[in-house]
Amino acid sequence: MTGKTMPSFLNSLKDIPAGARLCLYGVGEGCLHLLQKLQSTRPDVVVIALIDDARKNLTLTIPLVTLEEIDRLSCDLILVTSVYWIDICQKLKTAGCTEFVVAAPDLLFEHLIFDDSELKLWARQIAQTSALLSDAQQKALYNLVVTSRTRQPEYQQRLHDYFHAHRSSMGREYLEFINSGDLQTIIEGGVFDGADTREFARCLCPGGTVHGFDPNLATPSPLSSSQISLYPMALWSSRTFLPFFSNRDNPPGARIVTDMAEQDEVQQVPAISIDEFTTEQALERVDLIKLDVEGAEAEVLQGAIATLKRHRPQLAVCIYHKKQHLFQVPLLLNSMLHGYHYYLGHYSPTFWDTVWYAVPEEKDYRHHGRK
Repeated sequence: MTGKTMPSFLNSLKDIPAGARLCLYGVGEGCLHLLQKLQSTRPDVVVIALIDDARKNLTLTIPLVTLEEIDRLSCDLILVTSVYWIDICQKLKTAGCTEFVVAAPDLLFEHLIFDDSELKLWARQIAQTSALLSDAQQKALYNLVVTSRTRQPEYQQRLHDYFHAHRSSMGREYLEFINSGDLQTIIEGGVFDGADTREFARCLCPGGTVHGFDPNLATPSPLSSSQISLYPMALWSSRTFLPFFSNRDNPPGARIVTDMAEQDEVQQVPAISIDEFTTEQALERVDLIKLDVEGAEAEVLQGAIATLKRHRPQLAVCIYHKKQHLFQVPLLLNSMLHGYHYYLGHYSPTFWDTVWYAVPEEKDYRHHGRK
């Protein structure tokens, strides 16, 4: 245990008092998901306001307020609905608020949280993934990331504390374990706001190119340059059209969907595989592949087998969008690659932003003791 006092947690929507007037603190994917569940299972509960310090531009009809404005509201309870609950709880305590509870992680993100039976079912795969990492510190970090996905929130507190204790010594996300000394061609799946794209471009050799793919790209994009080529399409296992969900209230959550539950916000987008793209572009080399494609990482890798074999690129692949990806993606890569070393990076005080690195042994400066 951390020795810190844990807040009270709401483990079931049934535990909310009848007719309660709530303020939800934290407007993100978890909050939006909980709102849908409240509307369908607890219509007697009224959400009178959303608390968000950033004042997001939302399309919801529920009033948006800051923490400083809640005194004028007549609410029965503040319900913290964010993966950043530790920091929010501290803000509430500092502001003198005592009437609050935290929505349990599995209420907000059930698709990301392991239950006990799943941990037993996948124990072998989790152990195999840990064994791919070379040192005790990396294995300990992997164990911490996995346990932060359980129904025991104290492990999220531990991950939060780990992040802040090591933040100053962390490398740049997607580049921390990458040998950036000879990067000519980079393929980036998931551009979002372009911050990483710009950083990749700064690492390029003269005449190099970042090829960025994202179906949610703004057109025209301010990122386009002689070093950056952008493609408003998805990466996938083959050329096709895919249903793509995009919600203005949660831009980072834009993703490929396999069901049509959110049909009103789904559009068809073109997709291509990395193998097809490298062949069509006649790329002579591929030095780095970065994937942050909101849960489609395994499918994209299945469409990159020839590229991985021919070019032996370095890889930085997100493994946090689905709980199974914490072991499925590393084991998939290990089945495809030969002579690679693996590393784990974690770049958030929450269970977001976990990156699995694969570096060919001939390019691994850590292995050779040089930079």
